[in-house]
Amino acid sequence: MPRISLARATATTTAAPIAETPTDTALPPFPTMELGLAENPLILALPPGANSREQIDAAKVIAAQFTERTGYTVV
Repeated sequence: MPRISLARATATTTAAPIAETPTDTALPPFPTMELGLAENPLILALPPGANSREQIDAAKVIAAQFTERTGYTVV
């Protein structure tokens, strides 16, 4: 029995590669602040729920426990 192919060949184009110019010196590292400090707190994000007030209260408890156990600031 002959095989039938339902897929059609399509023409595709590829972008030309971008030439990179080598540099003599490395870039300095990007300055980062330490996570979990008051100036750069961890952010606790939860998906929306049907009981927003209960969810907010639960998130506050989770954040307080996390802060108590790790010392990181969580908002």
